[in-house]
Amino acid sequence: VSALADESDAATEPSYVAKIGNQQYESLKDAVSAVTTTEKTTIKLLSDCSGEGIFVPEGKNIVFDFDGHTYTISGQAVGSPGTESNGFQLLKNSTIVMQNGEIIADHNTVQVVIQNYSNLTLNNMTIDATKGSNNVSYVMSNNCGAVYLTGSTSLTATANGVAFDVCDYNGYTGVTVTVDTTGTIIGEIEVSNPNGNDSNEQLIIKRGNFVGSFDVQDENQPVEVTGGSFKN
Repeated sequence: VSALADESDAATEPSYVAKIGNQQYESLKDAVSAVTTTEKTTIKLLSDCSGEGIFVPEGKNIVFDFDGHTYTISGQAVGSPGTESNGFQLLKNSTIVMQNGEIIADHNTVQVVIQNYSNLTLNNMTIDATKGSNNVSYVMSNNCGAVYLTGSTSLTATANGVAFDVCDYNGYTGVTVTVDTTGTIIGEIEVSNPNGNDSNEQLIIKRGNFVGSFDVQDENQPVEVTGGSFKN
């Protein structure tokens, strides 16, 4: 009887996938919800895991340390009401680092893996939209903030998809994307200014292996290139 009781107790023990300091959480979403201050907070993954899309509100300072693990978006995407199509939605005035891991979108509601308005750094990250769901149109969409792709970060778009855009959009304060990675960027890259006013978008390429075309829609905003290799 004692042995059976022990087995039953073990079966009901929670399975933790992330932690902040010594506090553990059963989902990455729960860990993000626990960040209630503007102080820099590190969320560390404890294992490969899956879950819903992740929303980060304004004013957060979060380091997502994947620690070599993969987060698979297997549940409902996030976004504005009626347009929930983002795997991660990161709002402006937040500072976000994602490092040392992989993100896979495996739910048919995800059309953009990372929708970004924050100051965002991807360091040693892999995001491959050809894994999982094939509804992904954009690996990253950048509409605001300073974005850095560093370390060995690699992005892979679907056959007709976009690796990332640099889009001065909808009255935001401007966006700059700097690529300085030893990784590979597969897919189209868009530079655009649909607002039609001042050109507040900039793409800076220092390093990177690029497989795909560049669609520079804003003739007033050239791309600054000082390094990298280009198939197209």
